[in-house]
Parts: sequence; structure tokens; C-alpha cells
Amino acid sequence: MVGSIYWTAVTYGAVTVMQVVGHKEGLDVMERADPLFLLIGLPTIPVMLILGKMIRWEDYVLRLWRKYSNKLQILNSIFPGIGCPVPRIPAEANPLADHVSATRILCGALVFPTIATIVGKLMFSSVNSNLQRTILEKENEEVKERQQSTNSRDDVAF
Repeated sequence: MVGSIYWTAVTYGAVTVMQVVGHKEGLDVMERADPLFLLIGLPTIPVMLILGKMIRWEDYVLRLWRKYSNKLQILNSIFPGIGCPVPRIPAEANPLADHVSATRILCGALVFPTIATIVGKLMFSSVNSNLQRTILEKENEEVKERQQSTNSRDDVAF
């Protein structure tokens, strides 16, 4: 059982690398890499995607941002009005409490690179690098996801 989960994670990691970087470039990178690195690195891709969806890292980044933004004057000149943060309602403490939420986290995390690659090809076709297109789209999707979660929290507050 553990072996099949491991090899599924390795295969998913390899497919994700080829999808995000490009088929030829991904194969070249993996052929040149150390086999031990591949056997350890590739399974971490799905694990990190799932952990990235489960951990509420945005709250920690926002807390750090609010704590240190007043001390950095360059941030105040780039982002005016940052000194007066809007109060925020925290999200639920345990995102895996509901089985539907756990399924949504798992499926959303694993399909994220595929969606980012497809939308990146559609929206950023002028960019030559597959990796750059995917990163641009991931940033776009993360901003949209944060806006949606903020809007849904605001709806709950009223």
C-alpha cells in the first residue's frame, strides 16, 4: 500500500514537472538530475501542493506584513494606506473538519498545476517559457482565490 502511494506520488511529480516546464525541457531536466534527488524530490511535489492548500499560510504572511510594514518606509510609498489595516474575520480553525472540505482541498491542490498551465497558455501565449506562463497564471489564480475567500468571509460576517 505504501509503495503504491509512493510511486503514484513520484509519477504525479514527474508529470507535473513535464507539464509545468514543458515536455522536452522537463525530460531533459529529469534525465540530467541525480536519481536519488528524483526519488526524493518528485514525491514531495504532490505533498507540498496538498500542504500548501491545507496550511493557512496567507494569515501568517498577512500578520507579518501588518507587523513590519510600518517600519519599512519603501512599502508605504509603494502601497499607500497600508498603515490602517481593515479588521479581518479569521477563517475556520480546522479546514479538514468536513469531509467535503478535505476532498476539495485534495482535488484542488492536485489539479492546480494543470489549470495553471492551461490558463497560462491561453492568457499568456506571447510568453515563450512554459514555466513563466504557469507562474504568471498561478499568481493570477492565487489573487482571485484570496478575493473570493475574503468576499465569502464578508458575507458570513453580515
